Amino acid sequence: MRRAGAEEVRALAKSIHADLRREMGYKRHEFDFRDEDGFACLNTPEFDLEIRIDQCPDEPKAYILETRITRLRNAALAQNAAFIDLFNPLCHRLDISFSKHLELADKIDTLEAIPEIAGGLDYPPDASSFELRLPSLDCVLKVTETDMQFQLLTLPNLGKLLEHSQRILEILSEAGFELRLHAE
Repeated sequence: MRRAGAEEVRALAKSIHADLRREMGYKRHEFDFRDEDGFACLNTPEFDLEIRIDQCPDEPKAYILETRITRLRNAALAQNAAFIDLFNPLCHRLDISFSKHLELADKIDTLEAIPEIAGGLDYPPDASSFELRLPSLDCVLKVTETDMQFQLLTLPNLGKLLEHSQRILEILSEAGFELRLHAE
């Protein structure tokens, strides 16, 4: 049975494929492409991309079309204007998954000790997650034991999101968070 939205996923995947060839110069042999009902995967030597459509958890009659860059093997792409222009209208959040669980209570204590950012910190009583709003960086950071999400507070802008996320990671590192990122 065909999934709702499969044609939209397929059309977006084909459009991105054409844009990558034109704007980034990728050749046929540099693509690994898979298309199934409601899901497309497009891998290049520098990054992996997934496009999927799923039912909205809050509204069962609605669907969410997501474009995810799931692996970035070349960190320099984050500075590539063609890459940013291509994905700016499609990517509005940066997610980072941790390889091991993060102890959040200690991290929250550390952040509360920094007056410049403590006012933007919010967390539940059990310290199972936290949210850090930094209006000066136009960004909100949501952290659980297994991952973190960065999103701009204003209009989506992938270049700005990458730049401000990097600045927040630097602030967290200065505060004693032992976070190390690397491109695979």
